[in-house]
This record gives sequence, structure tokens and C-alpha cells, in this order.
Amino acid sequence: MNNEKELTHWRKLVNTNYIGAYSMPTDGSNIVLTIKNVVREKVKGENGKEEECTVAYFMEDSKPMILNRTNCKAITTAYKTPYIEEWSGCKVEITVANVKVAGETVEALRILPKKPAKPVLKKDTEAYNKAVEYVKKGNDLSKIKEKYEIDAVTEKAILDAAK
Repeated sequence: MNNEKELTHWRKLVNTNYIGAYSMPTDGSNIVLTIKNVVREKVKGENGKEEECTVAYFMEDSKPMILNRTNCKAITTAYKTPYIEEWSGCKVEITVANVKVAGETVEALRILPKKPAKPVLKKDTEAYNKAVEYVKKGNDLSKIKEKYEIDAVTEKAILDAAK
């Protein structure tokens, strides 16, 4: 097989209005998205039949996701609220799991039942440099700490560089 160029998996060519297992990175990694809102709406299935579904829309540039009971329960567990109106702004980590449906094993999207871990802010990255500029403008690190994990050494380095 040719390893020199990016290959296109056939599942990437599936044209649907919602994300599915085929939408996930081919390296097996998970994706983290931020819920914009969750609504009930009519969804047309592959067979052309319409049914009422729970659908999550995301703040990032992503197709929406149809939420089944399992994924709704996972969000409820992670954020301690069963109310879809309170899920706006919640980050979810999505993975692929093999599940049995009608006796057949298929790939399905699953939301992990925990809040995604914040990325670690590391020195000499674009995010680090933006943090230094942010502090130079007179801001403190509280907003940055909402988005990133920052250890004491990196925090001191940011404050020193911002002087």
C-alpha cells in the first residue's frame, strides 16, 4: 500500500446530513465538540422515512449529531442535568464503539459519560504565545485556565514573559 499520501476511506464519501462513525478521524482518535443547542426535529432516514429525533448542533464547523438514549444519558452523567436546554456550551467527547443491532455488529458514535479533559498549555506553542499577549494587555489568566490546564512552571513563565 502507498503510505506517502493521504488515502481516502470509502466511508468519507458517504453524503449524509449528520455525523456518523464514518466522520471520525481515521487514526482512531476521538473528537471534542461544544453543544450549541439540542432540538427535536424530523429526520429523514436512508430509506426516505421521516421520524422525530433528538439532534445536537455544535458550535464548531461540524454536521449535527442524532442523539440516541445512550448518548443523552452520557451527557446527563457528565453534566449532572437531564435538561437539554442546559446542555448548551457543554463540551462532549465523541468516540466510535462497536454495538450489536439486529444481530449484526456495527460502528456507532458514543459520547463519553464525562467532561473532556482540558488540553495542557505547553510552552513554545501558538496557544502559549497568545496567552502571553493576552496577559500583556492587562488580563489575568483566569479565562485561559478555563480552557487549558496550566502547571505552575508554565504559569510563571507566561507572567514573566508578559512583563
